Amino acid sequence: MQPLEAQLEKMFGFQTFRTGQKEVIESIITGKDTLAMLPTGTGKTLCFQMPGYLMDGLVIIISPLLALMQDQVEQMKAKGEKKVASLNSFLTLQERDMVLRSLSLLKFIYISPEMLQSRFILDKLKKLNIALFVVDEAHCISQWGYDFRPSYLQLGRIREELNNPLTLALTATATPEVQEDILKNLCMEDAARVIHSVNRENISILVEEAADYQHKLQILIDALNKVPGAGVIYVSSRKLAEQLSGFLLEKGFDGVAYYHGGMETSDRILIQQQFLSGQLRIIVATNAFGMGINKNDIRFILHVNMPLSVEAYVQEIGRAGRDGLPAVAILLYSEGDEWQASHLIERDFPIRSEIEWVIHHEASNLTAEEFIGDDKIERIKELNKALLKGNILDPYERIERIDVELENRKKEKLMKLYLLKEWILSTECRKSSIASYFNQELQNKTKTCCDRCGATLDALIAILPKQRQDIPREDQNWRMQLKQLFTGRAE
Repeated sequence: MQPLEAQLEKMFGFQTFRTGQKEVIESIITGKDTLAMLPTGTGKTLCFQMPGYLMDGLVIIISPLLALMQDQVEQMKAKGEKKVASLNSFLTLQERDMVLRSLSLLKFIYISPEMLQSRFILDKLKKLNIALFVVDEAHCISQWGYDFRPSYLQLGRIREELNNPLTLALTATATPEVQEDILKNLCMEDAARVIHSVNRENISILVEEAADYQHKLQILIDALNKVPGAGVIYVSSRKLAEQLSGFLLEKGFDGVAYYHGGMETSDRILIQQQFLSGQLRIIVATNAFGMGINKNDIRFILHVNMPLSVEAYVQEIGRAGRDGLPAVAILLYSEGDEWQASHLIERDFPIRSEIEWVIHHEASNLTAEEFIGDDKIERIKELNKALLKGNILDPYERIERIDVELENRKKEKLMKLYLLKEWILSTECRKSSIASYFNQELQNKTKTCCDRCGATLDALIAILPKQRQDIPREDQNWRMQLKQLFTGRAE
């Protein structure tokens, strides 16, 4: 077999691996179950795509977000891969049937964890040669993770039903406690671990304290007038995304649009494509935006409101500077912001009467695709299903257990919010504190690390690229492929 670097260039047009990619791929192709924690923006998809091409059989990718899996399928198709499809609730019944009929012809299948719980689909997959079972955003499997998804708890059982195929669990943000939970729930305690620092050296972190929301808007306008390039402004609600987008347009900023989960799918796709192509400079968005967005030259991430955890913050700022050039993350904080954030957490969890309503309406009889929808209802349905599988048949006992479980989960999320507030107010190096949160030590601290280490926005402006200075790796690959078509060679 050729060296992996030669295979990399031949398959993808890249000459070098990014952080952790080669270690993960080597682990997989030697037959080891693997847990990989790689920094956001370092190309985790390559870690399963390349082994997939090097091995015989189907690659199953479990993804938590329907829009994300749809976007990744379209990206692979755009690069010439025809043997890829997804199974999720975005598909019509006819489209789903067509995918199921062609399963044996596919190389990659993206599927939601809820869809995997369909006995019909699971039986279809059991008949196939599964080369690799990939759990993307694997922190969702852990009750200690910041984005816990009850449907992920079934993946260990499903993996066992599929005869324990070679498995890759991928995440960018998992504390040691979450890592252990991932391995335990997937029944892969003997897995190899490829754990890299969460730090992205080229992203500078600034926290600006503001007296109130109006003061935040002044700081925001000043920053947008100074910072070159494209960026994402994160806000806490759909309404605020729309209002702030309109405000910026009124202030004369061009190329601004909003994005949130309440928009029509076609509108979200249009906004994404306009941002990717450079037609839009600024996206004002809720946390629904960003995962899987393949734009290398985002120069800034700006939070108008607090995210809900350190993990969420690291994920969101990691969408900047994927080209390796300097980028900046600015968080605006006003005293009391945590109360608004805690209200969002409280609102996200169902109350007792909602739990009772779902249980008494025979939620356990709903089909897998009906689990997709309102997050609160999904949590109840999934926990209820797990209790029924554990032979807890008394509905009142199930209601009590679900109520206690969700209350504990809510307390955990509120604790993570409190830890983020502590980080905001701390006088220590911001990146060192983040590394410590993940039980790591900060290596190679830069002069432009964070505001606690003396970095300022004006100083950072001098080093931020004024315009795109390089061709993103994806564009290099596209150009290489085009040259191959016409000349038969890549160089």
